[in-house]
Amino acid sequence: MRAVAFNRFKMSIIAAAIVGSLGWMPAGVAPAAGAAAAAGAFRVSTAKLMYQVLPHTTLHSVPLGNAIDYLRQVSGANIVVNWNALEAAGVSKQATVSLDLRYVTVKKTLQLMLSQASNSATLVSYISGNVLTVTTQAEANTHLVTRVYQVGDLVMTIPNFTNFPQFNLQSATQNSTAQVSSTGGGGMGNAGGGGGLFGGNAASGQSNIQTPNQRGQDLVKLIENTIQLSVWQSNGGQSNVSYFRGQLVVTAPVYVQELIGG
Repeated sequence: MRAVAFNRFKMSIIAAAIVGSLGWMPAGVAPAAGAAAAAGAFRVSTAKLMYQVLPHTTLHSVPLGNAIDYLRQVSGANIVVNWNALEAAGVSKQATVSLDLRYVTVKKTLQLMLSQASNSATLVSYISGNVLTVTTQAEANTHLVTRVYQVGDLVMTIPNFTNFPQFNLQSATQNSTAQVSSTGGGGMGNAGGGGGLFGGNAASGQSNIQTPNQRGQDLVKLIENTIQLSVWQSNGGQSNVSYFRGQLVVTAPVYVQELIGG
């Protein structure tokens, strides 16, 4: 009986090993916590992979489709190309790319590929859901998302002290000596006297200091005048940026959001 029980135990261990190697579990059996942890350890971030530095990239008249396949393989990043949008804008998979680069990031290499491949349309890339999508700027502009950025530290008011207290130890010492001589006591004079250790007052000149709301509006104008000018409503586009109580509320394509907030 002991031999039979031992053989059954041994067979169950072998069966478990086979099931684990095949990568599936019987119905109703939950995977071990260790397996979930291992899967998490191998999870990759496309955003981080795009900043890998490639030691050497040499492409001689390589079709754009093949060039992107190469970049996908060497980086391990999830790269998807909206070929329908590109071809509608006159950019073919067969458009040739020639590069000879050393120690350049994946992100910059992709940018150079796209700029070479297209003479008729502006191509952009953006990351969403751990996938980098390559498409035309016109197509990307049709997909708006809203994000909120905390900018309180950029618009806070810092007082500009112009009439700060003056330190005069000699004057204070002489004045206190005179007080002792005249009163016979050890007092240092009253707080309202003009001969204290600190002269002047701590009033600050704040007439020209902007309020946080004014600084916020300046930040809005800065974005509209420097980042993808054509997308903003103030310039005839569909995107919008506004300031409200220490926050920037931006409705714009993802590739524009990346330029604003990284």
